Amino acid sequence: MRVTARGTLRLALLCLLPGCALIGIPTVRGCSACGGTVASPAGETPLTRFIAMGDFGTPEERRNRDVATALQRYLASINGQTDRVFELGDNFYYHGLIGSGLSCRDLPGPSEAITEQALGVLQPFEFLRDQHITLTAIPGNHDYGCGGQGLANQSDIDRWLPPPHRWGESWDLVTGEPREVVLGAGAVQVILLDSERMITDGSFRDASAHRLEELLSNGRERFRWHMIAAHHPLYTNGMHDGTWWQGTMARLGSLLFLPSHALAALQVPPFDLLNQEAYSFRYVRYREAVEAAVRRSGVPVTVFLAGHDHQLQLLKPHGTGQPFVVISGSASLCGAVRAAEDTIFAAPKNGFVAVAVYPQAVDVDFVATTSCQEQTPCAAGADGQPHTIFHYRISDSE
Repeated sequence: MRVTARGTLRLALLCLLPGCALIGIPTVRGCSACGGTVASPAGETPLTRFIAMGDFGTPEERRNRDVATALQRYLASINGQTDRVFELGDNFYYHGLIGSGLSCRDLPGPSEAITEQALGVLQPFEFLRDQHITLTAIPGNHDYGCGGQGLANQSDIDRWLPPPHRWGESWDLVTGEPREVVLGAGAVQVILLDSERMITDGSFRDASAHRLEELLSNGRERFRWHMIAAHHPLYTNGMHDGTWWQGTMARLGSLLFLPSHALAALQVPPFDLLNQEAYSFRYVRYREAVEAAVRRSGVPVTVFLAGHDHQLQLLKPHGTGQPFVVISGSASLCGAVRAAEDTIFAAPKNGFVAVAVYPQAVDVDFVATTSCQEQTPCAAGADGQPHTIFHYRISDSE
């Protein structure tokens, strides 16, 4: 782990200048970190190990290939089996799986275009299939493109792939009401949420929150650790909360034109795009529903895993019993990020997160395609190596 002095200075300045954080001035170049870390004891065997990465859905600039190469080499460098990889949504840009170069106006498109798009995203990660590691994917907002056709085409992914490239049971798409994945020989509960539907459909949000509470409550005595995974993070300090000029303009525009929030909540185009911002009405209702379900269950959730914002972030829990927020949404795209009061770690880099679960602690490692010494945000200079840029241990007392 390497944290630059310049990044630490920026973080300190933000504590003195909360207004800068509010309007979204990006402050992180290489890496920024706040708080100490504890190294994992040598020789300790985890109950389970898994990978969380999000938004790998485009081969633009070959960055998904850079992440795949780093992931393959990372898995080869560690001892023991990796039990699963979670793809945290936006599996296919920009309208779901409808075919490269097509828009919703062009449907139905030729199957060859869909095959080309599917291969461009999935082929770099076929080593997971070959190692019998299940890739569990949940939908993001882009996957729901074209009236749901973009997601429907993902349900039987092998339909579009030539025989040598088919995934079989190694492709596991989870949609609908929350579903539980059990890892670590029954020690770890990971609950998967379809957050896009929770944001856009109030009745589905309420039903999902009820099911989330039920799964947590029923798992209180069954599992040692409880986690949640979704596309949309509960909190973020990235572009979906106003960082960088695009995010800042969107946030300021929504504040200056308050009816835009109401129009977004009513799903009126193009204002409905604002529903993807963490400060929008529908997004806030989603976040409040999840947090309320966790509170009602009385079960402490350790980590909330998410993509959506295209950086690597670790944020402090927002309340007793609430989870640490891990954002891993840069498996192909990358965007600016700022450090704020709740920031433990942030880096505007392509990469993924490795989670190792032990009886008394959970280790979270942020792995990027470039090191913290590379100060250019979202630099494209990947060297093919996995760079573990931050390690954080969450003990069972936190």
